[in-house]
Amino acid sequence: MRDALDMALGGAIKRASKGIPTSTTYRSHTSRLTQDDWGVFTGTMMGLGQPTDRPIDAWEEMFLPVRMMDRFRSLQIATATGNQPLVIDDAVAIQSSRPVEDSTIRRGWFGYLLIALIIIAVGAVAYIVGARRGRGSGVLAIAALWSLIAGLGGTVLEFLWAFTDHLYSYRNENLFQLNSVSLVLFIALIVAMWKRRANPASGISTTTINIALFVAGLSVLGFVIQPLPWFYQVNADVIALTLPVHVAVAVALIVLSRSQMPKRA
Repeated sequence: MRDALDMALGGAIKRASKGIPTSTTYRSHTSRLTQDDWGVFTGTMMGLGQPTDRPIDAWEEMFLPVRMMDRFRSLQIATATGNQPLVIDDAVAIQSSRPVEDSTIRRGWFGYLLIALIIIAVGAVAYIVGARRGRGSGVLAIAALWSLIAGLGGTVLEFLWAFTDHLYSYRNENLFQLNSVSLVLFIALIVAMWKRRANPASGISTTTINIALFVAGLSVLGFVIQPLPWFYQVNADVIALTLPVHVAVAVALIVLSRSQMPKRA
């Protein structure tokens, strides 16, 4: 509708709105409008890359119907007799039953950190219970499930960047947190669980620990590079969810490996 009206008015709308700052981004609007649906919000924030975090102007912001309506109400169009308002009057044709859209972003990183801490707590309980029984399959199962989810999510992000034309999925810094290396770790953990089933005294291989350390290291790297000007993606929520769990998985594997080392007499 924006483009059709602009064409009919000889480009007057674009001339009056292009370059006008809004202090918003595509991500901020997407966050604001999807935050009531946790699943949609989380998946969208993971899938959107750096291009969604650049500031947008009034012309670009009118991809949203409500923002277009608000902008049209105050827009002045140059005519032969002087500036005239684009909209003289407006009326509601159909009243929506949906709540008024949020004007601010309420969902933040703290809730995701809480989820990560709950996952870690469940893993800690599984470790304690397993230690009492002389087994560690529970914590390995949790680590394997997490690695599978993280690996599949990362594979989707890699596919979106490498094999699609979806511009706003490019240069996605979330690949430091979610990537297909976690699938390799998942396979290594399944092998470790299979070996322990045959021999409960079987330890965690150095290769498995090194893969876990690599995954955790990538996650930490994605966090520490945030202050650099080339890495400006807004992804604190994704980091808060993934980084603590990646680090906890690596630590758990190291602890399990050391706890099963043969003790000296």
